[in-house]
Amino acid sequence: MVIFIPKKLEVTGRSEFNNLPLNVLLNKVKKEGKVTTHGIALYEPDFSTFLVTENKKQLVYKSIYDPRYELVISYDSYTSLYDYHKYCDREEIGIAFGYDWKVFFIHVGALFLSDGEKCSLEYSYSSE
Repeated sequence: MVIFIPKKLEVTGRSEFNNLPLNVLLNKVKKEGKVTTHGIALYEPDFSTFLVTENKKQLVYKSIYDPRYELVISYDSYTSLYDYHKYCDREEIGIAFGYDWKVFFIHVGALFLSDGEKCSLEYSYSSE
């Protein structure tokens, strides 16, 4: 299993983006015989979706490979809780929560790519 912990989104003069990720990378690894396939999908922020309420910041991240998929990530400054919801065609297909940045993204990464989700593919071959 491979998990990616993203950098925090830092925009000079825009502290409201603090506590949100720069981007999100999800992956899935599948081994069949001597071939290992790595699928990777990058999600980038859609700044037009940024919302702020009294305690909560929320931003939508969209897959660069498949417009049907998006992630909604929020941070509640009152409770220090991060939450993540993954959608395909606006249907919720995954959720994760956490109080610590690294632990939260381990939970996010554990949800992997969805079956049928478009992504970048890499193949490696084993002589064993």
